[in-house]
Formats: sequence, C-alpha cells, structure tokens
Amino acid sequence: MRKSTIALTLLITIPAAAHPSETPLKELSGAESLKIEFRQKTKLPVAGDEVTLYRGVIYYKRPLKFLWEYTRGSNLRIISNGKEVETRFGDGQCQVEPLNPENALFPLLLLAENYKTFKKYYTVKEEKEGKNLQTFTVEPKFKDPFFTKITFTFFKGKLKEVKTVQADGTESTYLIDSVKKNLKLPDSLFKLPPCR
Repeated sequence: MRKSTIALTLLITIPAAAHPSETPLKELSGAESLKIEFRQKTKLPVAGDEVTLYRGVIYYKRPLKFLWEYTRGSNLRIISNGKEVETRFGDGQCQVEPLNPENALFPLLLLAENYKTFKKYYTVKEEKEGKNLQTFTVEPKFKDPFFTKITFTFFKGKLKEVKTVQADGTESTYLIDSVKKNLKLPDSLFKLPPCR
C-alpha cells in the first residue's frame, strides 16, 4: 500500500511526442514553478473498491524540486529537494531515496522540467481529439515501471484529468482543479526535514 501511495503521489504526468497536436503537453514544459490542486479517485484491483476521499496539492520548482501533500484523506507528504525524495507517512515513518526519473517520479513533474527529457522516458501510444478535448496515452520506455499507462486529458488546452495504471493493476484518476504557473515559491518549501 505504501508503494502504491508513493507512486500515486508522484504520478500526475503529461505526455510527449513529436506531433503538432501535442501542444498542450509542451506548454507545461519549461515552467519555472507550478501549483496543482487535485482530487483523486483510486480503484484497487483485488477488491474493486473505489476510494474518492483524497484531495491534495503539488508544488513544483525547477530543477525537480517538489512537495506533494494531501489536504484530505491522507497524511502522506512527498518532498524533493532536486536530488533526493523523502516520503513521510501518516504514522510518522519516513524514507529517503535518490531522485530517479525511472522510479515513481511523477511524470508531470518530469514533463514540466524538460519536454525532451520526458520523451526519453515516455512515448505517446494513443492520441484522441474531439471538440475542445484532447487525450494522450503515454507508456514508459524503460523496464519495470511503476506506472504502465498514463492518460492525460486536456479541455480547451488546459489539463483536466490524469489517469494512471500501476503495474499491480491499481487505477487512479486525478481530477485537476487548477494549475498555476510561474509562482514565486520559496526554496524552504522543498527542504527535507530529517527522518527519525
């Protein structure tokens, strides 16, 4: 459960490819900072139970610094100082790992950092377009990924939803309430408190 929660936390991604219609993906790339507010629904593969109790916020600042925290439904916090990622669980435990794009690093954050780098790790497998609506389904290019499929939905060019499928079959939907770009975020927000 902790691994899936960590991965969920790091997962709002945005796809990349070499199509002109990938403009919504490219527009998120290169932002100096982001604030993303979301609601999360998760469906567990064994029980088929759907949990819809999560709300959260992600703060991102170049280079690959982020804070992912839940404001409802969980006490989980994930913080990166750009080199390491610290995961703090609700029971007071924590773990620190090196930052690595191939582990459960939230693909959206990798995309925000650099579109070309994102394309080294993910490929667009399917693209759909309708009136004011675009969806991109991406899959990782590397072995043993935490997320096997990620689908991004844009409405009028704005990110509205991210759906993920984990290797264990867990499905999560992130409903994006707001995305704000280029805010002034203090470095202190991304300081890793010591694990005890």
